[in-house]
Amino acid sequence: MTQRHPANQALPILIMHGTHDDVVPEALGQKARDLLTEAGYPVAYTSYRMQHAVCLEQIREIGHWLAERLKAD
Repeated sequence: MTQRHPANQALPILIMHGTHDDVVPEALGQKARDLLTEAGYPVAYTSYRMQHAVCLEQIREIGHWLAERLKAD
């Protein structure tokens, strides 16, 4: 990673990928996860048995992930 700012170090990152994606290979999503994790970012990674698409299970997980991070203290 060549450019980063300390203000973003705690930024939570969610990466989701289809295991049968023929547009963007899953290896690229895994590489992004690994690079971000090595750089110290908090990364959540989930793969789904699907192609380059979105599924209901994924939408639910995105909603839950966002709700957890947007909770009022």
